[in-house]
Amino acid sequence: MSAGGLAAAVICNELPELIQAAVLQVPFLDVLNSMVKGSSYLTEQEYEEWGNPANSKDDYDTIESYCPLHNLKQIKNFPSIYIKTYADDERVPAWMPLKFVAKLRSLEMNHPKMNNLVLCRIDASGGHYGYNNQGSKSVSEMIAFLYMSLDLHLSL
Repeated sequence: MSAGGLAAAVICNELPELIQAAVLQVPFLDVLNSMVKGSSYLTEQEYEEWGNPANSKDDYDTIESYCPLHNLKQIKNFPSIYIKTYADDERVPAWMPLKFVAKLRSLEMNHPKMNNLVLCRIDASGGHYGYNNQGSKSVSEMIAFLYMSLDLHLSL
């Protein structure tokens, strides 16, 4: 979740050959814009951990160097990706994963040989921690996504 989704997205960008599929839940994917504009619910409290790119060139350069959205430039071997987010999440607004998915799909259009899945599910409510009544349905979707992406077969 959140920062964990950030780390997984960085790996997808930097070392896509290491993984075939990733599930990102409420991932913090546009760190740079969020921190510069102060658009995140916790931005001011996060300056100590992430740095303040609006006031420091070093912080700006560091965040830009790993920010998943800003480093999504090549689609070579990008893994299949399933992103789950919530419309009412104050910490990771839904626009953040949507921008990432839109950019990824735009890059895919230029690489017709890519056959990875790019899925995004947005639930209306659930907040940052996903508290809603869709728990088992959501987990089932993620498992189905992983089975398809990893070309696994169910044996009955």
